[in-house]
Amino acid sequence: MLILSLDTCNSRGSAALLRDDRVLRCAVHEAEEEYSVWLLNAVEGILRTESVAWKDIEVFAVVTGPGSFTGLRVGLTTAKGLAEVCGKKIAAVPRLEALASMRPPEGDWVAVAVEGGRGEIYCALYRRVGGELKLEGQECVLAAEEFLNRVARAVPDGGVIWCTPGTERIAALEGWAERAALGDKLENADVALAPAVGKIGYALARAGKLVDALALDANYIRRPDAERFWEGARAGGHAR
Repeated sequence: MLILSLDTCNSRGSAALLRDDRVLRCAVHEAEEEYSVWLLNAVEGILRTESVAWKDIEVFAVVTGPGSFTGLRVGLTTAKGLAEVCGKKIAAVPRLEALASMRPPEGDWVAVAVEGGRGEIYCALYRRVGGELKLEGQECVLAAEEFLNRVARAVPDGGVIWCTPGTERIAALEGWAERAALGDKLENADVALAPAVGKIGYALARAGKLVDALALDANYIRRPDAERFWEGARAGGHAR
């Protein structure tokens, strides 16, 4: 199965071509060029290098957010247009899930945090169950200190892998030293995301969980989501 994956949620976007869950080629956006110009040129370059025609693409995978409003719209609009023209469906992939999936399969918990603007972060906590990452609670937008506190309540015994593009922000928090002493680790997630997006897209395709262009929408994560984020921690360190 040939999968074309797109990530334009922040300035370091990427595009990748995969055959099943194997990455064939990846292009990374590292210049000042606008996504509206760069993205299609990058994709066409990938297809040309791999001798793949548009009609050969079976699934389009795209990050739905959270992230830059403008960036997300470019990626989503591009995926919708390509899927409609090629008559194919789309794998809608949450950014935080893609970041969490890139961590080594160690430990039971993965916390993901990325810049959310206005001094806040987009964040989520995942638990590894049977080799798969499951979202605990909901994705939300919070102050970094509040997310650290909520993870501490949900997983009091430590051992959480923290995945974030800017490790300094989490490391500077007042409660981080205590979490580090419990075995929490920081992992820098400043990497191209499209390969992980494509792998999740492949899994969604195999599970029959694709959407058509009309059903594809952005996932911005608004403030009301934070109010529904974990109502405390379950006994034994499980989030509700």
